[in-house]
Amino acid sequence: ILSLMVIMAVSLGISVCAECEFQDVKEGSWFYDAVNVAVEAEVFNGTSKYEFSPHKPMTREMFVTTLARLNKVDVSQYTSSSFSDVKVGEWYAPYVEWAYRKNITDGIGGGKFGVNKTITRQEMVALFYKSAADFGENTEIPDQFKYDRSYDKGDVAEWAVDGMKWAQMVNMNKTFSQSTISLAKVQSTHQAT
Repeated sequence: ILSLMVIMAVSLGISVCAECEFQDVKEGSWFYDAVNVAVEAEVFNGTSKYEFSPHKPMTREMFVTTLARLNKVDVSQYTSSSFSDVKVGEWYAPYVEWAYRKNITDGIGGGKFGVNKTITRQEMVALFYKSAADFGENTEIPDQFKYDRSYDKGDVAEWAVDGMKWAQMVNMNKTFSQSTISLAKVQSTHQAT
């Protein structure tokens, strides 16, 4: 996703944020440019004026917010909540409701979205896949496409298979190194930028 963010930002003419002063994002860090581009594009805000918290686990609501902002969704019309753990008025509530209404997510079951639950790689990819379809991207997987399950060592949940196939087809999985990130491991904020 790091590579995707930089490519998208450059293609949209977005430059590196000259005003960003995150004390925890040092020049020379592998994610420095991506974080600054994402902030300049208003996809990420950081956790405070001077902190981005790149090593903090990313939650499901943070990621859904990122998807909506990446696609410049106007969430002002989403003023209710369909999940018992999403309180109206919270910063993420309209983004979660948008994702629900657009069939990008149906939560984790039991009427809950999974607020404060750290997002996994397969969840990220599944949400990316569903949002891409919502925004008119071609997410059709040709019958002749050969999905290489060995990349993920067969650890893909059934609900995530189509998203993982699509990610592999569009080469998104190169962003996630097999040696450093597994499907079930926690994803941090810098891995999502």
